[in-house]
Amino acid sequence: MKIKFQPALFFVGITHDHIVSTVMVGYDGHRGWINYLAVLPECRFKAIGSIMMEKAEEELRELGCEKINLQIQASNKSAISFYRRIGFSDDKG
Repeated sequence: MKIKFQPALFFVGITHDHIVSTVMVGYDGHRGWINYLAVLPECRFKAIGSIMMEKAEEELRELGCEKINLQIQASNKSAISFYRRIGFSDDKG
């Protein structure tokens, strides 16, 4: 479905001819959304997730986006930790 809507905001990370990560990004003219960042388990802790997020943020900034939202399940502690490490914070407001 993402390929049909804003396909330029769907990124795939490839290492040695293998897909190792993906991320879907959206922008509605007001806010950016980063959804479904995924990195193969055996490729985690190698900066791939950070690189994917840098690309997603860069593309959103080029579109004029000033605020990026993430939706993360509270039970996904490893994802929460990752996003905090790269500068995101919880905004409950």
